[in-house]
Amino acid sequence: MRFLLIEHDSKLAAQLSELLIAQRYSVNLTEESQTALQLLETYGYDLVILDTTQLIWDITEFCRNLRAQGHQMPILVLSETDEKADRIAALEAGADDFVAQPIDPGELLVRIRTLLRRGKETVEEVLTWEHLKLNCSTGDVAYQSQILHLTPKEYRLLELFLRNPSKVFSRSALLDRIWNPGEFPSEQAVNTQIKGLRQKLKAAGIQSDVIESLYGLGYRLKPPPTTTETEVFDAIAQIWQQFQPRLQEYLDVFDQALSDPSPERQRQAGALAHQLIGSLGTFGFSEGSAIARQIEQEFKADPIDRDPLAERIATLKTLLKKKAQTPKLSEPTTQHFPSGTKVLLIDDDTVLTAQMQIVLSSHGIQVEIASDSATARMMLAQSPPRLILLDLMLPDEDGFKLLEDLNAEFSSIPVLIMTSRDQLSDRVAVARLGGRAFLQKPVAPEQLFQAMMQVLEVHPHSDYQVLIVDDDLEICAIVKILLEPWGVRVTALSDPRSFWHVLEHSAPDLLILDIAMPNFSGLDLAQVVRNDMRWSELPILFLSAHRDTETVRQVFTVGGDDYVSKPIVDAELIARVLNQLERSPVRRRKG
Repeated sequence: MRFLLIEHDSKLAAQLSELLIAQRYSVNLTEESQTALQLLETYGYDLVILDTTQLIWDITEFCRNLRAQGHQMPILVLSETDEKADRIAALEAGADDFVAQPIDPGELLVRIRTLLRRGKETVEEVLTWEHLKLNCSTGDVAYQSQILHLTPKEYRLLELFLRNPSKVFSRSALLDRIWNPGEFPSEQAVNTQIKGLRQKLKAAGIQSDVIESLYGLGYRLKPPPTTTETEVFDAIAQIWQQFQPRLQEYLDVFDQALSDPSPERQRQAGALAHQLIGSLGTFGFSEGSAIARQIEQEFKADPIDRDPLAERIATLKTLLKKKAQTPKLSEPTTQHFPSGTKVLLIDDDTVLTAQMQIVLSSHGIQVEIASDSATARMMLAQSPPRLILLDLMLPDEDGFKLLEDLNAEFSSIPVLIMTSRDQLSDRVAVARLGGRAFLQKPVAPEQLFQAMMQVLEVHPHSDYQVLIVDDDLEICAIVKILLEPWGVRVTALSDPRSFWHVLEHSAPDLLILDIAMPNFSGLDLAQVVRNDMRWSELPILFLSAHRDTETVRQVFTVGGDDYVSKPIVDAELIARVLNQLERSPVRRRKG
């Protein structure tokens, strides 16, 4: 928890800071009212402590200003006098408690804990990860009843990750949240604190890293291990044994299509090969899945090239014969979902859907399966799910048409695409039609669960809002694909003439601008934003193919905060956007 201490007496300020830090509170210190107001605008505080001694401003006015601006954190007033009139004035102005000097440390801490329990935004609770427990009231951290002795920064890091189990924090974001103003550590300091925290957690008996590193992005809390792995493995292994006769039927159809290459035979063989891509991949046969993908493409050719196709079919038969008794199952997921989560799975691959139903059900997810679009529409009308998983290749309707209808009729339900198709045009079409994620078969359980967690976390209330203005629709679609899984809701605008209306309607936390556009350039739009008091602090990131020195100079001259050159590098764009959002003053005012 973070406190703001407003104290003129440097000696008393040092004593109070030492007392509070020893209780694992983070303390920001200032003696100026204007600085205090700026800090309150920038950071989220759980408590304000202010000393009325030698104040050069009116304490009642200060408290009223805080409340008028919407700040709800408790305010504790320290005073050198215990005059009744002073107490009444402070409390009527918005203060929550009044303590006269000399201050008894024990009493002060009790009053602080009382205020925190009473505070609107801070609730006494215990945060957990498997057998790891962090008591927010007492500040104790224990693993299986063994107390861990953490430094204040290690404690605050652990608390932050436990409170935000699916959120990725960049190093710069951790510096802002964990370190105090006036401290100027490098990003290496974050690595050092994370390393120390990991070592203490492992020394307590936790085998795996509680905090996970994501290359180029930052850190997040690793999901705890599940206890249903053996049951899931056994159930999927049983499906594999039941699948063997059908698998032989698929191979027979391939042979028939080779000897009788009629359009109908080829279509049937191609459809079965498409199903094998997902089924074999989920069973852990990645090599077989890759061969099935090649067979599917060969059967789509007109005419088919018989010799290489026959060779691939023979290779697949040999591979499956060797592994018929020992499938290597995909590792089970360690994700956890809210109880009662219901998913509608729209896919005609019965083997794959049976596998997925077992895996999803083992994590408390209710699964309904539709093998065609007609059944899916009926299920949606009767009982809408929390999430839809959709294969683009259905027997009775084009998957893109169904996705378009789902987005129009059930816009509040996020749709994840699972398909063996992997063309950029397919990905762009999915993004344009409202798909929330694009997963290529075969999809490992951990990959599927991670995508589901990200979508369920950000829908319907995204953590962040971003407006991108670019006349290149493909760029807009790609940016949506990259950012939305990270909790960023993206509004795309291709015509800059509508910019001001869309800006005010979407109220973004970050603006992404292309430079060269018809009618108005990104440089023009940036200047307009900077000239309006409501949006003057809105972070602006330029995204452009222009790399010359003069263009970059103009970008920062008109008020740009960052610049990313095209073509887009995925990790760089995500890291830069998240970094700007974490530091956004617009975002902090909203919070």
